Amino acid sequence: MRRPLLPLAALLALAAASAGWWNYRRPAPPPERLLLLDPLPGAGLDGATAKSLGSLILDELELRSALAVTTLPRLPEPFQPQGALLVVRPWAAREGDRLRLSLDWAEMGPGRPGAWHTAALPLTEPGDAIESAVEALPITLSPRDPALLPAGTEAFWGLLNADQAIHSNLDLDEAEALAERLAAAQPRCAALQATVAHLDTIRILQDPHPLDGRVDLALAAAQQALRLEPGYPRALRFAARLLSDEGHQVQALEELADGLRRHPHSMNLLFALDYAARTAGLMDIALGARARINEFWAGAPERPTAGFAYLYAGQIDAFEASFRPQPGTPLDGFTEFNLGYADLLRGHGGAAAPHFRAAEQDTATEAHFRALAKVFRFQIEGKTADAQAALDVLDRSRVGLQVPDGEFTFTMAEAAAFLGEEGRAMDLAERAFSQGFTCSSWYRASPFLARLQPLPRWRAILQHVDERRIRVAGEWRPEDFGL
Repeated sequence: MRRPLLPLAALLALAAASAGWWNYRRPAPPPERLLLLDPLPGAGLDGATAKSLGSLILDELELRSALAVTTLPRLPEPFQPQGALLVVRPWAAREGDRLRLSLDWAEMGPGRPGAWHTAALPLTEPGDAIESAVEALPITLSPRDPALLPAGTEAFWGLLNADQAIHSNLDLDEAEALAERLAAAQPRCAALQATVAHLDTIRILQDPHPLDGRVDLALAAAQQALRLEPGYPRALRFAARLLSDEGHQVQALEELADGLRRHPHSMNLLFALDYAARTAGLMDIALGARARINEFWAGAPERPTAGFAYLYAGQIDAFEASFRPQPGTPLDGFTEFNLGYADLLRGHGGAAAPHFRAAEQDTATEAHFRALAKVFRFQIEGKTADAQAALDVLDRSRVGLQVPDGEFTFTMAEAAAFLGEEGRAMDLAERAFSQGFTCSSWYRASPFLARLQPLPRWRAILQHVDERRIRVAGEWRPEDFGL
């Protein structure tokens, strides 16, 4: 008996499903990539303010385009583009309350230096200058959203004045007070809300005394920015950092999954995902985020920085390489700290000491990293009593912080073990666990903690870490984030 023919509607549905399956299985074309260099400051602007201006240009690009945007201070020498990309070099000058913003841009690829073009734009209101500059590029953009940038020149320059304090790590209290006044006057400006969240985050993470209620205020500012601009990558990165450092990685991962559905090529969101996943011990997701970052990265031979996922996966060379800049590149204190830490992991104390000393001396580096650098350096120099005293001071300053940063606390545990204080190392590791750091692979693999592994108390700590990591891991897969 012959089977009846399928109705036409069923055939069409089958064809559509097959086409959908084929499109799903077929590799997607590589995303467009853009390398955005820090704006070069002209008259009326300093380097820190120009860098903050670059953040607003980045916001426009991540929110209005499908580009994967890499940011670097300047074009690497020699520049080695991997695949086709667009390089953008802004120039900025301030005249009175108006902004003159021009862009040099070139389409580049392997063996193809590309011809430079200039979009020279007139002196105008600063918000209009940013919009006009971005729209002068040969890229596809969604319509402008007036909720992103502040209205009026006073608020615009005030935003930049507040944000630039982050780059120097100076006058943060004054900068935050300014940002809060501006955000209160313009509560529907997403960039102002994000700036408040960023300043709060920086202060909370390094202030040696509790800042009552600041975490809630920072999260509220970030969430308000996200309501105004759903999926706003920079604001979501701040929110995810705060949530992760409070041990709320599940909530951070939920919000990042939604953000990446909206902006799957956002480097800001991928770096945020790396952080949330690695501190939760979800190394498949963290390494997947790093792989996607490497795929989108447009700054070769410079590498994507802060490769802690490699560290926790036991890839020490890759971790160090993520901090090792090209020759001639100035090093900040955070980079110096991690280069010293990498040397110490290999037992090269003599090589590590100069890096830690340089980290101590960089006042733009967060104070707690400078303090921990001193602990390591004292011990390398054989000044154990001084190292213990420095760790005592740092330990006391970290008690009671609202956002204690379990990842940093775990590094303090490693420092205690390096000083031979096994009891304090376990105390600090337990504190790191209570603060949400549950990367079980690194609890086991850290060379500093090798002597602790057979101890009954340490085994009990590992059991708790494993239990929490497994609970969180059961809820998430790399596919949930498009990886």
